[in-house]
Formats: sequence, C-alpha cells, structure tokens
Amino acid sequence: MDLRKAVVKMVNSVNGGWTVVAAHLGMTENALRNRVYETKGQQLSDNDKLALQDLSGTTHFVEAFAAASGGTFVRLPDMGKLEHDSVHVMFNQMYSQLGEHFKLFMAAVEDGVIDSAERKDIQAHGAELHRTVAQLQALMLGMYSRDTGEVKVGSHAEAAHA
Repeated sequence: MDLRKAVVKMVNSVNGGWTVVAAHLGMTENALRNRVYETKGQQLSDNDKLALQDLSGTTHFVEAFAAASGGTFVRLPDMGKLEHDSVHVMFNQMYSQLGEHFKLFMAAVEDGVIDSAERKDIQAHGAELHRTVAQLQALMLGMYSRDTGEVKVGSHAEAAHA
C-alpha cells in the first residue's frame, strides 16, 4: 500500500471519517482533502499523519512508510501483558509459519517458475514471518535480560545477577 492509500484508509477507519479527522487536526474538511490528495502542492505533515494514525487506531502509515523504504513494520509486544510461556507460544507460532512459508515456496516452484502472484504471496507471507521473528526476539530479550544485556535463564542466573 502506498502512503496516500494508507492515509485515506486511516481517515476512513475513523468513526465520522473526513469530518472528524479534519476537526481533530484543526482544519476544514476541504483543507484535509487537499492535503491528503496533495492538491496544488499541499500535503499533510508527518506529525499530522502520525496523529491520524493514533486517532484511527491503526498502523497503516508506518506500515506503508516501512514498505516504501524496503522494510517491514514490526509492532513489538507489550511486555507488561505477557506471561513467561509467551516465548514458547511464539516459537511454536514461528515454526508453524515457517512450515507454511515452505509450502508456499514448494507450490510456487512446482512448475519451475515463481509467477508474479506467487511472488506477491511469498513476499507478504515472508514479511509476516519476519514480524513474528522480530517480535519473538523482542519478547525473549525483554522477558529474560536486564539493561546490562545479561540474560536470565533460570534460578541460577537470577540469583547470580540479583
């Protein structure tokens, strides 16, 4: 999704749409439309886009920005809401996704060529797998390491670093 589509999608995600978003950003609905569609060189600032993203409760802007930069946005887990078995659960999820990724690849190369639709599916699934790995790593380090970088893995390590 390109950046403009992401902004339009965020506006449409807000209950009340264009009218509510315009009021929230302190402009008229017409001014908002001109900035979103970049009429006569007008545009929304990045701060406005981030405020819109917050208002919409989505991550569409940052996802589109990351994709435009050749990357993938990864929402990190909220450490305060997780249990210690979350690491094991996420590892299992990652292994399952990796198996699905391999199945996509094998189906795509059955004829010896990955076509554009298969490529799109593989890339989208790979981006999701990448997000899972990044979330898993953040979870592992967030739950089991201290600010010093030392990793706790059981009662002996906890006692040694206490």
